[in-house]
Amino acid sequence: MEETAEPRILEGVKKPRRKLGIKLKDIAIFGLIIVVIVALTMVLMSKLQIKRDVAGAKIITDQVIADIPKHDGAAVRKLGNDKFQSTYTAAALLQQFAALDLVTVGKPVVVDQIRSAGSKGTTVFMIYQYPPHLANQPFYISVAVTKKAGTGWQLTNLSGSADETKLLP
Repeated sequence: MEETAEPRILEGVKKPRRKLGIKLKDIAIFGLIIVVIVALTMVLMSKLQIKRDVAGAKIITDQVIADIPKHDGAAVRKLGNDKFQSTYTAAALLQQFAALDLVTVGKPVVVDQIRSAGSKGTTVFMIYQYPPHLANQPFYISVAVTKKAGTGWQLTNLSGSADETKLLP
């Protein structure tokens, strides 16, 4: 009877390595996926920054809108930056707020939010719409607040109109 020989492993001979099948096409697809992920991350971060900026600015703009029917010109003036405070006195704001009583009846709602970022800081424009009152026409008030490096949100502009397009920056 013959003995069955066991297969012998050759000593000193290495098994050939399996080649990775990476092609130029695969590298290009991988690079494209990375670029898309980075772009989506940047867009998401930008959206979150906008949301945070608008939320911070809305605290100040809501305070301004709350002070208008109270005729509290001094409180609104304190929310302003240096230029706003030098332009408007508390008495002048009080006079303008009293004139608004005819057209600002009811609770306003935010109808537009615009954010602008530049080298001088970030500015957010909030446009509030009051319900129709005189001549069944709504009235709009635009409140602009700016945040510069090292400062909080400060009121920079306050204006009103029966035409919302006149208030857009």
